[in-house]
Amino acid sequence: MAIVTGCNTGIGLYTASELARRGATIIMACRNIERANKAKTRLLEMYGKDNRESEQIDVACSQVKSFLKPIESDQLIIEQLDLASLTSIREFVDRIKSKYNKIDFLINNAGLILQNYTTTEDGFEMTMGVNYFGPFLLTELLLPLLKNAAPSRIINVSSALHKDGRILKPDLQYSKENYNAMKAYSVSKLANVIHTIELNERLKDSGVVAVCLHPGAVKTELMRDLTNFPMNIILPFVRKLLNTPRNGAQTTLYTVLTDNLAPGELTSGTVQQTQTTSNSPEIHFSHDQRVVTFGTKPNTTNTTSNLPVVPSSEDDEWDSETEDLNIVAAEINKSQQLTPGSSNKLTNPLKPITSYYKSNHSINNSSMQQKHNSPQGVKFTSYKNANLKTG
Repeated sequence: MAIVTGCNTGIGLYTASELARRGATIIMACRNIERANKAKTRLLEMYGKDNRESEQIDVACSQVKSFLKPIESDQLIIEQLDLASLTSIREFVDRIKSKYNKIDFLINNAGLILQNYTTTEDGFEMTMGVNYFGPFLLTELLLPLLKNAAPSRIINVSSALHKDGRILKPDLQYSKENYNAMKAYSVSKLANVIHTIELNERLKDSGVVAVCLHPGAVKTELMRDLTNFPMNIILPFVRKLLNTPRNGAQTTLYTVLTDNLAPGELTSGTVQQTQTTSNSPEIHFSHDQRVVTFGTKPNTTNTTSNLPVVPSSEDDEWDSETEDLNIVAAEINKSQQLTPGSSNKLTNPLKPITSYYKSNHSINNSSMQQKHNSPQGVKFTSYKNANLKTG
């Protein structure tokens, strides 16, 4: 079983469809239920049992055909989830926990770029709220179900633009006065990458593996809000050069389907050779049972030994020095009735960021302005049109 956020359009839609064609049950976690129902109807029309050609269309290579089956309606389960609302996230998780005792994949696919500054209902800058704070809370609350399904995977859809991100103190967010759409997006994607690193350090003995990916330059609705000059002039021309959402989804599918996956790696859809590792299980789909199952693969390589360690409580100066940071952490922690000063630091979304930068950077300035490559501990691997069973 897989949860895919933001799957009523674009990359998420094709991720959901291709996994369902291989027998997985998909929880379509979408903000707009009407659009989600339309997306489900579309997928069943294209790939359902009423389309006799469903197993012949959208197939990347002949080896895949024997693994594709018509999608059944009960494989696509729609659940409302608004990542701009911490309340919605908690309610979503409560519903999932009441119905299921394990989740094999969490695919944090949803994301946005906004032209103008706005905030979530909890008062966070919208880009950081939807792209990082929301997925952070969702991931943390679903960890028990992911652990129950171990070996399982957390897949964070990031972006190559994370390399342009600057970590802002005290709470990662741009203010209304200094807001810049692309900069806000970049720092949110950097936060995704660093959270992935920290997750693998924390979960290395649990059987849960976290990875992040760059899907490439894809023609999706991500930039639909960017209508100001010069983007309104540039985008119509640029979109003609972009990859299709179906092709963009191949990188996500690779991270789900391959057994050659290292914890914490960043997989890119723009380069050619994938490095093999030995820490991820072989994955099998049972169409009859509508579930995902795993084989066993020995772990011969420790790929997380150089990752930063979450600091102890006595080294938590970033967790207590500013009121703004405490407000963010307190909001995120509501569901566990925790405070930033409690012994459980794992639900503080600033924790992975401060941990990483304490281990690898100076954080004496009010903001991290240095340009950097990908964070240490993130391995760039690559993928190009799988001859795997990825459709």
